[in-house]
Amino acid sequence: EDIPVVAVDHVLGGRMAADELARNGCKKVLQFRGSLAVESPYHDRHREFEKVMKEKNIEVFSYELEWNRFDNEYIENVIRDVFSKNILFDGVFGVDLFAIGYMNAARIRGIRVPEDLRIVSYDGTYVTRIVEPKMTSVVQPIEELARESVRLVDRLINGSAYQDKKLVLEVKLQKGGTTFHCS
Repeated sequence: EDIPVVAVDHVLGGRMAADELARNGCKKVLQFRGSLAVESPYHDRHREFEKVMKEKNIEVFSYELEWNRFDNEYIENVIRDVFSKNILFDGVFGVDLFAIGYMNAARIRGIRVPEDLRIVSYDGTYVTRIVEPKMTSVVQPIEELARESVRLVDRLINGSAYQDKKLVLEVKLQKGGTTFHCS
């Protein structure tokens, strides 16, 4: 509680992703979610995502991931496991690497994006702009997060007071080709 935090508004991010998939007509959505064994602010986005989807009567299947595993072999195994369940999803929400991995696997199976499957990723790192189609993403302001974190650490090291115990930055929705551009 005495440790200051720089974070993003994960509730807003979860709501943005849910609203985008709902606007795109999704009815059965796969959500890649972080490990529940670890307490983290990212749970807020998943809770909000599920809440909004439930309010809109959209079915959500959550696939719980291992903590902090982003290696290619793990991502491929998870996606293979999801496809082995033979559930046809029309929407996917997850961090960039899982969203892109799922998109690639779906397209190999003849599933068209965005016609058959709409995808919203979370983080909005550079990889979302170098894939085709470009990913619709909830973008975290990574540079601003880093800048504010360094500023905060500098103040702590130099004994300066800091104003806020928790600084929350805004996320934004970056449209790409993995969803339709609905209004």
